Amino acid sequence: MQEALPVAAPSTRFGRMAQRTLCALLLTLLFLPVAGLRRTWDLRSYSGDALALLTGRGWAYGYRHVERFLAWLAHAGAADRFTNALARWTTQLWQPASSNPAAPAYYYIMVTASRSSAMTVSRVG
Repeated sequence: MQEALPVAAPSTRFGRMAQRTLCALLLTLLFLPVAGLRRTWDLRSYSGDALALLTGRGWAYGYRHVERFLAWLAHAGAADRFTNALARWTTQLWQPASSNPAAPAYYYIMVTASRSSAMTVSRVG
């Protein structure tokens, strides 16, 4: 996913940040739902340790820092690159080891909302 990060000018705030910092910010955005947060605004009242543990930091990034990073990504036009990188990463997670690595695997996810929630992941082809 780091390859999807835009290249910042060295004179900018993000150009001076280490790759590890940018990666931790990216992981913060990716793992917001894991910590029970629905949007970056929820970071204003977040005091848990889950995001810090998942991003490899001593404490979680705050709302302003994550919003600044998100605004920089949006301004740099990184949405398409991140969508593609996230799709590749997700496919790698779900794709079983096969004897023919050239054969693509396609999946569909069906979520049914009822009294008993159900999710089915099936391989097609």
